[in-house]
Amino acid sequence: RCAAPAMCSRPMPPAEPADDGAIYRAILDSLVARIAWIGPDRVHRYANSEYAAFFGHVVTDVIGRSLDEVLDPAVASLVAPDIARALAGEAVRSATWVAYPDGRRLFVERIYTPVAGGTRGYYVIMRDLTAARRREEELATRSAQLEAILANIAEGVNIIGPEGRVVLSNAGFHAMYDFPPHLGTPGTPLGDYVRHRLVTGQHYAYEDREAELEKLVADRVARLMSVGDETLEEPRPDGRIIEVRRRRLPDGALLSAYTDVTARRMAERTLRKELERTRPEYGFLGEEGGETKGDGRNRWIVDPLDGTTNFLHGVPHFAISIGLERDGEIVAGVIYQPISDELFWAEKGNGAFIDTPNARSRRLRVSGRKDPARALVGT
Repeated sequence: RCAAPAMCSRPMPPAEPADDGAIYRAILDSLVARIAWIGPDRVHRYANSEYAAFFGHVVTDVIGRSLDEVLDPAVASLVAPDIARALAGEAVRSATWVAYPDGRRLFVERIYTPVAGGTRGYYVIMRDLTAARRREEELATRSAQLEAILANIAEGVNIIGPEGRVVLSNAGFHAMYDFPPHLGTPGTPLGDYVRHRLVTGQHYAYEDREAELEKLVADRVARLMSVGDETLEEPRPDGRIIEVRRRRLPDGALLSAYTDVTARRMAERTLRKELERTRPEYGFLGEEGGETKGDGRNRWIVDPLDGTTNFLHGVPHFAISIGLERDGEIVAGVIYQPISDELFWAEKGNGAFIDTPNARSRRLRVSGRKDPARALVGT
């Protein structure tokens, strides 16, 4: 029952029909994308506020005006081929750098969709992708620079993705292990490297030469894909020693760097042998054999190849460095540069000297210059 009969008998007013066109226009005007409908006569039938503002107008100044009246001539010439295709009934999508009269240079994506096969014109959606494109180009530049660096270093580098396929593998790695270049193609399975090594007779000490090939491949791949961070040395069948440094990346990929340390290790062994022969009671600190304590007071500290990177790249600036530590204090040092045949030596309290092929025991002194701007500093 109705509590108020007079009101119940009154008919409800009919609902006003929704203006679908107004709703659609309101939605389009709220979008960040720039949208316009251009008729077959190339006159704007509709443009949202983002489109109009992009060209420095308000909407009412754009609708009813032709493309030539709204667009800069250079921009109109650039987009003319795409417009012709859209008016011919073809959906077109393009993205290019565009220079605008106000000095802006933007990377703009344009999507042209014909209306009724182009007979009623087309609508265009424009998006400013400048920030994303610049990030892509910066990343591509950095990637190209990194690839150029990796291609021209003697050290070996490779990255294996979490799925067990090559992401990157430089020429230094291939030369060090005698791998054919085609294995470095991104996407190559890690197992292809292992298989090539085994087929060419290069087995590690723990690998059974009588075992089935594919089992050895599977075992090695599983071993590599499960390792974490590690540094180790791999003796090669030809007598070389390769230092391998592996790091697990955040995405699960495995980064490995390889350095041929054969010369360094041989030099250190020779130096250790000679120094132990002359001073058997002294301790020794090097890279290969670790530390020997000795008498507890005296200790040789040796870098058998100071400047490894220069040495590997053929840059003639590397040396053998030996220091003598006594009771925790460095009291003497010798540096020998084999290429120039120069010997630098110093002893606490007695100064520093250099021996060259043309002069013996020439004393070295600190420069008297006090103004850094008139001095030369080298490393």
